[in-house]
Amino acid sequence: MILVMPTWRLSIKGNKDSLIYESIHSDAFKLTQFFNFYNSLINDQELIKVMKQYNYTGVFCLHQYFAAQWIDFTKNSQFVIKDICNYQDLLIKGSLLITDYSSIFFDFGYLKKPIIYTQFDYEEFRLNQYPEGYFSYKNDGFGPIYFDINSSVNSIINSIKNNCQLNNKYLRRINSFFTFFDEHNNDRIYEQIMRRSNMEGKNFSNIPSINLIIYFTIFFILKIIKLYYYFSN
Repeated sequence: MILVMPTWRLSIKGNKDSLIYESIHSDAFKLTQFFNFYNSLINDQELIKVMKQYNYTGVFCLHQYFAAQWIDFTKNSQFVIKDICNYQDLLIKGSLLITDYSSIFFDFGYLKKPIIYTQFDYEEFRLNQYPEGYFSYKNDGFGPIYFDINSSVNSIINSIKNNCQLNNKYLRRINSFFTFFDEHNNDRIYEQIMRRSNMEGKNFSNIPSINLIIYFTIFFILKIIKLYYYFSN
């Protein structure tokens, strides 16, 4: 399964219904470079041909800010276009991720699966939305970067023909970026909280109940904020 999961753009950010907090369709969306690029990518005839030949399907997931625009994209036999996606399920099933600047690539990279970055509007994105931070796609990225439709499509086709194998260059970057590859991150966080608490001479059993409630309320609020930020990028 090929996953296409681009993030949103501040310059074409869709409107939302203030009552139900859902995106509202805009006719102007089809005039954007974003639409033209991804509609061309998922409908490229050579890509569709190779996907059929190698028995691949594709899923195109729009960011929630653009969710209502899913009906604008041209449907075909190989790509399913979704306005609402089960990200956890798709990340497990996906063989190759196509994205631009979305933080979803960290999750896919953690699974040691191949990634292709399609940054056709890099200068505009950096100027109007987010400047580049500590993470350099060129030096730290988990996959190759392409800035035009033809190079992007050719890279996807080559990856399919190579059975979506992760290049050793990017495997080394992933191994260098992440410290652990297991299912115990929650345990480590809990242990660090308890260790720091004990180092400060505190013990949860000695904290008054109201303080304990406040502590965990703040903890869960921060978790919710983190989840919101994750699914908004």
